[in-house]
Amino acid sequence: MEDIGIYRSIRKNAVLLVCGFLWIAITISQLATAFIFTIVDERKSFIEYWKEFFLGLFDHLGVFMGSVLLIIFVPVYFFIIYFYFRWAYRLLRDRIKHIPYYIITDKSFIINRAGGLEFSFADIETFIYKREKVKGNTSKWIEIQYKKGVDLKKYDEVTCIETQGLTASPENLCDHLNERLAATKKRAL
Repeated sequence: MEDIGIYRSIRKNAVLLVCGFLWIAITISQLATAFIFTIVDERKSFIEYWKEFFLGLFDHLGVFMGSVLLIIFVPVYFFIIYFYFRWAYRLLRDRIKHIPYYIITDKSFIINRAGGLEFSFADIETFIYKREKVKGNTSKWIEIQYKKGVDLKKYDEVTCIETQGLTASPENLCDHLNERLAATKKRAL
């Protein structure tokens, strides 16, 4: 049988991509404006401007909390930007180069992520589609039921497959996985 590739959907992730780019653009433009303002206004340095900004926000907490917030805010902000661009780069790169996120072969199911993870159909009993609605949000995933005696450490103790933001619906993905699993079991007999 031919391998089946499931991709992450740019269309389904478009809102996150656009909102992330807008948030980063707005915050960087604010930083640039503050920096330019401090160059024009020679009485204050850039650091003094931001200290005043944070201390103004948290005046009732005092100088210590404003300084701690400044020390925490900057690394967290750049941490978020780093992971957002890493996620966006991988999403766009994989779609442009046609690299699937999930690959279903005759003998295994592969999650194409950093390091990769391959699930052998010989170790899996079945795949079950699950859906849960909590406070208006619907979560969908595929649960992996392993055969008895399988060492889960071999599979990084993964028991669920993420199904949001893919080109295939969760139901179709589960059906494809169970079809390949049944074909693998039939060949083993």
